[in-house]
Amino acid sequence: PNTLLDHRAALHWFSLAADRKDSCAQANLGLLLHRGAGGVKRDLATAEKNLRLSYKAGSCPSAKAYAVLLGLAPEAEVPRVERFTKAADLFRASADNEDGFGLGWLGFCHLYGLGVARPDAGVAFELFFRAAMLGDSYWEVQLGNLFFEGIGVGKDVGKAYSWYAKAADAGNPLGKANVGMMYALGHGVPVTLAGAGRAFRACADPEKAADQVCAANLKRVVAAQARRSRR
Repeated sequence: PNTLLDHRAALHWFSLAADRKDSCAQANLGLLLHRGAGGVKRDLATAEKNLRLSYKAGSCPSAKAYAVLLGLAPEAEVPRVERFTKAADLFRASADNEDGFGLGWLGFCHLYGLGVARPDAGVAFELFFRAAMLGDSYWEVQLGNLFFEGIGVGKDVGKAYSWYAKAADAGNPLGKANVGMMYALGHGVPVTLAGAGRAFRACADPEKAADQVCAANLKRVVAAQARRSRR
């Protein structure tokens, strides 16, 4: 089952452990700062530093693969095709151990044809699904996207909404934003301005670029509610 995300608390504890040269903490700190989510601002310099340190230790295969994919490892000097192939191989090794991060990113490689023979949305869907079933809300959102667009699986906006809602319940800001859009546009659920407003309000953070979209959409919903009340 999902647990409520607390990225700021994670940042605190990963930072403490990374300072003690824990390579997995360095990897997780690097990933968190590279993504930037849940009130944690992106810090690419610190992210890259920690991902490189973790790569050298070599104890976290999925983080090692991520460093290769981003060009933060020695493999950055080789042609991109070879680098992506190495990253896909490392993600595959991690996925074989049912690691959610490895499963999801191997799915990403298959979706866009990075380091694999050809793009395969069906394989990507299966890998996203396995990662989502492990409770990783990031991949729950990505799985919802595939259902919403009908990529690698039949289009089903109802299932898309369900996965977005699952991620939102875990505190994922992208999940909250997508739930808001589903309510605002009536995809998978009846058009409900109140529901859209609640979802957008939950993820609106003017200090974060991604959440500024939620803030802007919240203003639109509030304006629409005001127009409706005047009728």
